[in-house]
Amino acid sequence: MWGGVDTFTSFSNWQTASGEDADSLNTDPLFVGLGATPPDFDTIPSSPAVGAGGTSLLCSDGWCDPNGSSPNSIYGSADFLGNPRTNGSNIDIGAYENTGAAIANSLTVTLASATLALSPGQTTTLTVTVAAIPGAAACPAAR
Repeated sequence: MWGGVDTFTSFSNWQTASGEDADSLNTDPLFVGLGATPPDFDTIPSSPAVGAGGTSLLCSDGWCDPNGSSPNSIYGSADFLGNPRTNGSNIDIGAYENTGAAIANSLTVTLASATLALSPGQTTTLTVTVAAIPGAAACPAAR
């Protein structure tokens, strides 16, 4: 419920009534591969999310220029693949900054057991190792 209203007929109706998300898009972001395993949330170059992010917030509100005087913003200086967070002066909406280059993303999961053969009722320790490919992938800096 927002402002005493619990039903809105459209996203734009909600934006107008709430005064929130004025710059948000309600459209298909054109992800590379939602059906992939794991899903590929990179966007194709013609995505409406490319260059559509805002950088007008003050550092205290969340945006800090990663190349300027505040490199430790919540956006970080790199996207989840290690690409610079901005391409030119614009930031993309989403976890990845579109570079126009296709990048194969995948995860490797390895499961190891401390004991190879177990008797009934015996316990062991399982260790899971997860690696992102490409290995140079980065995560935005935490605030």
